[in-house]
Amino acid sequence: MSTTQEEKATQFRALHENPSTFVIPNPWVAACALGKGDGELSRDEALAHSRMIVDATDLPVSADLEMGFGDSPESVAETVRLAAEVGLVGCTIEDTTGDPDRPLYDVTLAVERIAAGAEAARSLGFPLLLTARAHNLMYANPSLDETIQRLQAFERTQADVLFAPFAPQFPGR
Repeated sequence: MSTTQEEKATQFRALHENPSTFVIPNPWVAACALGKGDGELSRDEALAHSRMIVDATDLPVSADLEMGFGDSPESVAETVRLAAEVGLVGCTIEDTTGDPDRPLYDVTLAVERIAAGAEAARSLGFPLLLTARAHNLMYANPSLDETIQRLQAFERTQADVLFAPFAPQFPGR
């Protein structure tokens, strides 16, 4: 039985809204198979790999779409639209630039980029789930306060999920 993209999106959103824990596997072996590291796939390569995974399963599939494959908010929005076209029901967009000298977008541009992605996701014919990632804690001079400010700003854009890699864990939460 084939599951529609809308059904998969509904299932994926329900997993996020359920109070129980669920695990999202990260089947990004295509980068390794191509001899590339994290962040080195082009948008076309990432989307082609996503299509292969989507075509191989009736499960909902979300993809790590790095920094959205472009600096502009329009590039991020286009990446989200293309993600939907290959059958994805979720994706993550980071606030990283790919430039080791300036690893994070300034807050204003980072928020504009996530806002454009969230708007593109809401414009689709199904509820694609957008995860906004704040990577401040991964670089020199990490600031939990700045990370929280970024996540709060991303929340105001109506991103569906907020994530900060390497955020400290607090007992009882």
